Amino acid sequence: MAPTISRWARLGWLVGVFGLSLTPTAGAPEQYRLPNGARLIVEPVPHAPLVALEVWIRAGTANETPETSGVAHLLEHMIFKGTATLPPGALDEAFENAGGILDAFTERDWTRLCATVLPDRWQTPLRALLHSVLHPALPETELEKERALILRDEYATHHVDPVRSARYALFRRAFEGHPYSLPLLGEPTVLARLSRADIEQFHRSHYRPERMVVVAVGAVEPQTVRRVVEEAFEGAPQASGTHATPTPAPNAPRLVVAPHGDCMAIGIHTPPTRAAETWAAAEVLRIALAEPYRGLLYAGDAPLPFGKLRSEYLPRLQGSLIALYALPPAEPTEAWHTKLQTRLERTLQEIASGKARHALEQARLVAVERHNALTRQIAERARWYGLCATLQLDLVPEAFTTILQQLPLEQVEALASYALGAPVPASAPTPTINSTSALRSAPRPTSEQVRAARQRLANGLRVVALSDPDAEYAVIQVAIGHPTAQFDPATGELTARMLFGSTHNETERTLAARIARSGGSLQVHWTPAGALITALARRDSVISVLSLLKEALFRAEFTEQARLRALRDALYDRRYSEDGGTWRFHAEFTRLHADELALQRVALPSIRAYYQQSYRPENVVVVVAGNARVETLVEHVRTVFGGAWEGQSRHAAPTPLAARLDFAVAAAQGIAYTGYLWQFAPKESDYHALRLWQFVLGEGKRARLFIASREQLGRGYEVRAQTAMRDGVLTGWGWIQTGNPPALLPVIQQTFTQPLQPEEFQRARALLYGEWYRLRQNLIELSVTLAWAELSGLGYETILHTPAYLEQLRLETVEQVRQRLLRGSSVQLE
Repeated sequence: MAPTISRWARLGWLVGVFGLSLTPTAGAPEQYRLPNGARLIVEPVPHAPLVALEVWIRAGTANETPETSGVAHLLEHMIFKGTATLPPGALDEAFENAGGILDAFTERDWTRLCATVLPDRWQTPLRALLHSVLHPALPETELEKERALILRDEYATHHVDPVRSARYALFRRAFEGHPYSLPLLGEPTVLARLSRADIEQFHRSHYRPERMVVVAVGAVEPQTVRRVVEEAFEGAPQASGTHATPTPAPNAPRLVVAPHGDCMAIGIHTPPTRAAETWAAAEVLRIALAEPYRGLLYAGDAPLPFGKLRSEYLPRLQGSLIALYALPPAEPTEAWHTKLQTRLERTLQEIASGKARHALEQARLVAVERHNALTRQIAERARWYGLCATLQLDLVPEAFTTILQQLPLEQVEALASYALGAPVPASAPTPTINSTSALRSAPRPTSEQVRAARQRLANGLRVVALSDPDAEYAVIQVAIGHPTAQFDPATGELTARMLFGSTHNETERTLAARIARSGGSLQVHWTPAGALITALARRDSVISVLSLLKEALFRAEFTEQARLRALRDALYDRRYSEDGGTWRFHAEFTRLHADELALQRVALPSIRAYYQQSYRPENVVVVVAGNARVETLVEHVRTVFGGAWEGQSRHAAPTPLAARLDFAVAAAQGIAYTGYLWQFAPKESDYHALRLWQFVLGEGKRARLFIASREQLGRGYEVRAQTAMRDGVLTGWGWIQTGNPPALLPVIQQTFTQPLQPEEFQRARALLYGEWYRLRQNLIELSVTLAWAELSGLGYETILHTPAYLEQLRLETVEQVRQRLLRGSSVQLE
């Protein structure tokens, strides 16, 4: 039985496509310029379950020289290391006790610090953040630890990401001779000798109030926020009265090509971001060029001259870029770089000549829908205000929607001409931000309007439906679990890949393209819990997309040619993994992913047998969410998937499992993962206790693993803790990521032996509350979580009623599961 639903659980669902949230109507943002020059933007959103806080400082690599390269990023690290009155760790503690984790980013023009926290706890973390930004202590011992960590561990992490490395190469080429060309982490030789005095000088020069933007969005009262901010700024230096004008980057070729390793980066220079129309035109042009399966670079003769293509628009004060990052085809030719560049230039000419109006119109629609969906999130609205203010654009999100909708397509065509060498395109003035120009969001649904329902069809398939009257898209998740008794990650992954590799009348490219043409998108993932298919569909194409997914699931061609293609794609993805070698940690230790040799050993008969054993209706959950009644959504799934499935069911009952705990080190590509793995067959009441224990271990910078590695040893760039539910078994794992194999196993083992402390319990529970409300703002992630919970046997209600479970959770319960895990350890722990 689920516990009594609390008032938190009765709040309206916060769901949406690309982050669509069901928050109440936002009030007009209020803007203040404080006497010391700091800028404050507050948008009240009554009854919102989170408050988003942002602090932006106009200080980044643009303010560095070759002699101070890396000082901005090193100072960002030192903001967390205390003040004269706050010890190291106090800033993170303030945020994590309020349900949020403070993130920080250094860029060319700014340093950004951001978090979302629970609405009744925002004042303490905001005060601590502003105090830390204005008065960092810069202790020498902490400085040396952070410097070593950047040089050894953070750089190693960046080097294994092909896109991140290519971005560095692109900026070096595109902005040669300008501070933008300096690496964000700093030149290693320069970073190694930066002194405390260098950091103090950079802080005095650039961390001034007139260069700062403070943003709060959520259930806050503007005057209260203003009072808190003004109190924090007491004693800070007053505005100097001089404001340096950004210096445009030197003239350079409009089209910049920067091959880097296997990746090819291409930058399209756009004018510095001075007007919103330039921004809007660049975003429409990027989508028209490179949107997966929709952009013009995907059109034309097959095969494509790239394997993967990522893109982004980077608006900056001194020179902006549309950036494309292309990885080679799975079977590359020597000329693939040239073919891609030729295709891009030909496509830009086609756009500039007015021959691609339909593609531009479709790209504009995508840009509008995506922007609207994103900026319904509290966190995204706060980010938007901070970014625009830092770029010196006074622009509310709704005004940018209007600009996109009214943007003359001739301006996008002029931008394409500019990329090919034409003069700078003209732009219109940008609307200003004030209480009258803010366009209020559309009314949001109440909790009574948003419904959830579950139904098991006659063939055993389970359907979970979420009705969201405000959703612009339908989200469809098809989760196929793999029973523990038959679990083989290599066979399971190749089977999932072959579903969309070739069917009787479809290939992966054409299927994804057909869904994209209907306004949606398709992704297929192999996860530790099984195969996951995610599709987005327009409201009027749900049945069509469901039918396409059925085509892939039921009519896959398991041929030797298809197996070889799936194997090639799996090996390709491992070589160009965006998160480095984390899959290797799973392959070597958790056994939740397969390594290259295991994949190569899988024979076609094993794949066919696996498909027959696992792809059964009782082993599938479909979650569908959209702007329709739950009864209608369920009926859509019944119409497509409700019939008899061929073959016989071989779904084995889960085998009872004793608690297990193991430790190991896995290394690849200069990165080491020192980690742990536990498995537990939980009761309903154990699930949230185990999740809380994971947060105690590895979530946030006051987690045990972070303190033991980063704070005590100065080792480990990333600390991670995750869980997956599969066939009644909850698996938890975590690791410390370092730049080379360290002797950290005793560190991790020690974290399991210490009894849970009350302050740890309270911190982790606050973070779980915060995670829950952030999850409710993202319909894609929410629907994935519900799918796995339902498929695992835990039941989707356990997720829906998370706040009620957390209210009833006690420290003693978590301590009991910790001790049970200890008893299942493969090593003797003291």
